[in-house]
Parts: sequence; structure tokens; C-alpha cells
Amino acid sequence: MQGKWKGCNNIVNIINVYSLCSLSEKVFLWEKILQLKRSIGDGLWCVLGDFIAITRKEKRLMRSNESQHGAKEIEEFNVFVDTWSWLICH
Repeated sequence: MQGKWKGCNNIVNIINVYSLCSLSEKVFLWEKILQLKRSIGDGLWCVLGDFIAITRKEKRLMRSNESQHGAKEIEEFNVFVDTWSWLICH
């Protein structure tokens, strides 16, 4: 959703995320969000919702057979978060 903040001229972009469970679908969604940010650029951004992902393994209790997949998901999500942060700051 995009609009103007009442009382000022700032463009506000709001993205509500509800991610799918598979890693490939999550990565696809995260890349689409980054593409949207790159294409729109300026303005205030609020990205919220359920990413169904974590940034550190300590945040999730995993069974032993999930550890490899979980590590890859954490790595991919951190790439998304770091890229988003870089886009906001530059």
C-alpha cells in the first residue's frame, strides 16, 4: 500500500507479509520485496507481518533433521535483512 502521511508530503509504503513455509517460496518473496523497494525508492517504509523466519538459531527449537535446512533459511533471511538495511541507508 502506498499513500501520503496526513499533514506532510512524505510518501509512505506499507507491506504486510505473510510468508509461505518453503524456503524457495520465502526467498522468492524476499527478493520481490527488495525489487519493489529498489523500483519505488524514496519514502517511508514499513514492512511487517509474519516472515516465518528467524535471524538466529537460538530463536527456534529444531529437531536434529531440521538443522541443515534451518541454517540455510537463517542465512538467506539475514541476507534479506542486511540488503534491506543497506537499501534504506543508501
